[in-house]
Amino acid sequence: MKFWRGFGSAHSARLTVIGKFKDANDAQFAEQVVEDFVNACWEERYPDVKAFISAWKTRLPGIEGLGPKQSDFNMGIDNSCNVTRSETIVRVSDIRSPEIGGIIKLMLLKDAEEVKIEGRTGP
Repeated sequence: MKFWRGFGSAHSARLTVIGKFKDANDAQFAEQVVEDFVNACWEERYPDVKAFISAWKTRLPGIEGLGPKQSDFNMGIDNSCNVTRSETIVRVSDIRSPEIGGIIKLMLLKDAEEVKIEGRTGP
C-alpha cells in the first residue's frame, strides 16, 4: 500500500549547501552519504530515517545519536537534489525546501571544516 505525504510548502526556497573538507577522501565520502540522504525520500530508497541510519552506521560513527532525525528526512522536496564534488568541496544544489538540517548534520559528522548556505527561502 502506498502512502503519499503532503507538504504545505510553496517550494519557493532555492538553496545550496556547501561543505569544505580537509581532504578529497573526506569530501568523497561526504558526497556519497549526502547524496544518498537528500535523494532517499524522493526516490523512496528507505522507508524512514531509521533505515537510512542503519545503512550508514558502520561507515559513519555518530550517525545514530548526532545524525538526521525523521523530521530532517522528510524534507518536503518535490524534485531530486544535485550533489557534486570538486576536490575538497561538496555542493548540494537545487534544494527547494528550507529543511536542510539533515544535510548540515551529515557534513558536520564527516568533519566539515566549513558549511555555508547560499540562496533564498522566499519569493
